[in-house]
Amino acid sequence: MDEQESAMNWHALESTALTLVTKALQDLSAEHPDEQFYACALYTDSSAMTMAVAVNSVEALEEKLEGEGEEEREELMPYYKWASSEWKYEGWKGEYFKDVCKDLREASDRSDISRFKEKLHSLMVNILSSLRREGFFTSFKIQEPILFVTVTDDDNAEELENKTAELLNSSEKYNYFIRRFDR
Repeated sequence: MDEQESAMNWHALESTALTLVTKALQDLSAEHPDEQFYACALYTDSSAMTMAVAVNSVEALEEKLEGEGEEEREELMPYYKWASSEWKYEGWKGEYFKDVCKDLREASDRSDISRFKEKLHSLMVNILSSLRREGFFTSFKIQEPILFVTVTDDDNAEELENKTAELLNSSEKYNYFIRRFDR
């Protein structure tokens, strides 16, 4: 099928992506069974051409902070804790998402990019919501990690993170999350 003809089948993409995200997170849990995963995000880029998983653990955060000078640790901690680009498991099992990313790049309905981005963000929220609802995270040491959707290279990332965190987490977790950069 020619690039111009390939309209996105969002329902099929969501089903496929849910399976891939589930597998990626199962692999992470199996490969790092002793880590305490406190946050999990699905993310894309500002052009909505990619989709990937990012996860971080208490242990990975502590390890990252240990690499910093003592004076900088307190200042850097919120950023390292919540910026998915700083997480140890950012882009985890990215190879699983190769075909999803190809579909996103080649979809003909990209011409209305704002609508396309909204649909992708909704799809990612639906996936994380489905995992939460199905009790997927109960096998993790931290059974209710903070979930959100983000964009790697966009000035509006924090707004999207806050909006999606409100949809995906308990009010207690959400209130903690929205104050993540307060000092």
